[in-house]
Amino acid sequence: MRELCSPALPAYDALDPIHVEPLAARLAGACGRGPPHRRHDLQQLTWISRGEGTCEFDGRVHVVRGPVLAVAPPGVVPQFELSPGAEGLVVLALGEALAGLVPPEDMAALARPLVIVPSEGAAGQLAAAFGFLHGEAARCGAGRRSGLLAGYLRIVSLVARAAETAIEAPGGGDAALVGRFQARIEERFTAHDPLEDYAAALGVGLPRLSRACRRVTGKAPLALVHDRLMLEARRGLIFGVMSVSKLSDSLGFSDAAYFSRFFQKRMGVAPSAYRGGRHGG
Repeated sequence: MRELCSPALPAYDALDPIHVEPLAARLAGACGRGPPHRRHDLQQLTWISRGEGTCEFDGRVHVVRGPVLAVAPPGVVPQFELSPGAEGLVVLALGEALAGLVPPEDMAALARPLVIVPSEGAAGQLAAAFGFLHGEAARCGAGRRSGLLAGYLRIVSLVARAAETAIEAPGGGDAALVGRFQARIEERFTAHDPLEDYAAALGVGLPRLSRACRRVTGKAPLALVHDRLMLEARRGLIFGVMSVSKLSDSLGFSDAAYFSRFFQKRMGVAPSAYRGGRHGG
């Protein structure tokens, strides 16, 4: 039997890094205008399943109509004016908890203000994910905290996938470009394309791509490509059964010796030593 928290008690633990509340409660009090939260270390995800109105990010106003999702990173304070009867959920997450919870490759999707208008299929998935998270927030006892984290990560995964079609709020240009670059890396990293080809595919010059990568990630574009190659190499060595030579081929290296030098330069040990558990620095 499902155990729910008593209505007389708050539906969340004050120590939880994630808080969920109905949109109507957030909007209550001022003719459908949601007050901005005062803490600037909060990530806010606002799921509007029904209703229409406006969403304002730092002076820029977007017209919204449900289903729609607004993403406000820490430091950005969203404000909403929505029609009576608007429905949805608001999720607040402590910014300090995000770095340890969200995989780095998905942080870019949360690092910029966004308004996401999902496709019909994605809207159904988002509705289910927010519904699950809301249900876990109302639960008591063992498994509740794990359920909250799992539900939040499910939403983040959907946000990351939908971010390319999102409407950017101010300041999102670099993050959007880097997000598209990372998606391109995911498709092409084993092809070892020249960086100029990446930039051309994204419709920008290489200097523009380099500036964006350094501003958003602190790394050069080539370093991001190499990071992805190294991640796949490490996965293959730890979990896979291919020889180092075959792994090198699968990653697009024309020479196994070059792959070994590439790997050792970054990990401090040869691939065979890494596979044997001597992971270096």
